[in-house]
Amino acid sequence: MALGIPKKEPTAARRYLILPYLFLFGYVVLRAGTLSFTHDEALSYRILLGDTMWAHTANNHWLNTFLMGIARRTLGEKELALRLPNVLAFGLYLFMLFHILRQHPRPWSLFWGSVLLLCNPFLLDFFSLARGYGLSMGLLMASLYFSFRSLRKYPSPQPYSRYATGSLFFAILGSLANLSLVNLLIALLILHTALSLRIFPHLAKKERLSLFSMAFITLLTILIEGIRLYWLYQHDQLYQGIGHLLGTVDSVVLNALYLVHYPSWLFQGIRTLILVLFFAGWLTLAFSRKRIPREFLFVASLLTLTVGGYVLEHFLFATNYPYGRSTLPLVMLYAFFLYYLALHLAERSSDKQKKAVVIFTLLLGLPLAGLFLTTTNLTYTDPWRYDAHTKDVMMLLDEVSSPSHPVTISNHWLFEPAINYYILSRDMRIPLTDREGPKPGTDYIYLFATDTLPAGYEVKVQFKDINTLLCEKAENIPAQDK
Repeated sequence: MALGIPKKEPTAARRYLILPYLFLFGYVVLRAGTLSFTHDEALSYRILLGDTMWAHTANNHWLNTFLMGIARRTLGEKELALRLPNVLAFGLYLFMLFHILRQHPRPWSLFWGSVLLLCNPFLLDFFSLARGYGLSMGLLMASLYFSFRSLRKYPSPQPYSRYATGSLFFAILGSLANLSLVNLLIALLILHTALSLRIFPHLAKKERLSLFSMAFITLLTILIEGIRLYWLYQHDQLYQGIGHLLGTVDSVVLNALYLVHYPSWLFQGIRTLILVLFFAGWLTLAFSRKRIPREFLFVASLLTLTVGGYVLEHFLFATNYPYGRSTLPLVMLYAFFLYYLALHLAERSSDKQKKAVVIFTLLLGLPLAGLFLTTTNLTYTDPWRYDAHTKDVMMLLDEVSSPSHPVTISNHWLFEPAINYYILSRDMRIPLTDREGPKPGTDYIYLFATDTLPAGYEVKVQFKDINTLLCEKAENIPAQDK
């Protein structure tokens, strides 16, 4: 399938985007190689080892688990190897974003689009982790690229068939990487079906068959994933979410603010701004007297249909609204919504109004870029911040353990998967731990500072940034070290 990417690159896009994009890719690679393995990643690793219990939970992101298995067999079990599929997905994300933004190569619009879609530290987190979220975002970006290509005017209707098929294909893969894309996949199928009706009579038999086949595969994927979602729902596996739609907006704001301490007025202000800009965008679409960019209308419709699906499911089946990492598809769609809203206002306004739009995007974009720069780190990932030093703990224990004297460890249950990942992947001389909590008698205990520490232990290492303690049995500590 041809990508349809023009061979000649606009100079502005090359000049302003390539180096920052390469820097960001290097940053994601570096994080993937240095971040401590996290709780949910370690559960995915356990599925690779044949743990059927976790294979039947929502933790099993099918495409991610499959690609992790290939990476493990070919490259080994180190962190970077297992996270490589998501790192490569970020390469796809950057590549497709570059070719979307280069269609409007003004410096301010390149900056605005890049900030919205790249300077969200919560979103970038997942490209450095062995989970399905990063994969799904990379594949969704590819799907949107093909969708935008399908909206252009061509001398014949044939290119639409190729690009619409590509869009649905990548969206299907994205939903296989992360179930939270199912609603978006349904909305995308509805939009492409509506677009196809106008040109379908003018398509050749080959193009018609291509569209029919992809629509059937999409419906089949939705059915399979719908059955899986229902099974997970029946077995209380869909525990993430929130009971009201505004809670989803709150989650988006909290995630974007990441690890930063902020006043309550800032949170309320961002929350209000998100809602105001969404309704302002639709008012612009409804009452605009000038031609509306097809991409803007498409993204606005896709976002609204996706949210509408959540609302319908909530009232029909009492399901929760997205929260936390399940909001990532909405974050990405809303970022494109703001990008095309600014382009629409700037390109169809007077010079004075255009300057106001450019200034507004800079006033919003510069703080976003600044927030991202202040939160860059090689230690933390926000959803699993508590695992920031699990690797440090296990490397320390590996140094003191020996075949004749293997040390033992017990722990708060949250640390069990990552601890066992390091024991197994590094072939450490340490018995596997469990989820039963701190146990008197083990040589070491790793727990939160707020947990109850059994008698007879002393703190060996304190990690103040995440409020955890590695404690050693007092009787094992040499007298001179006490």
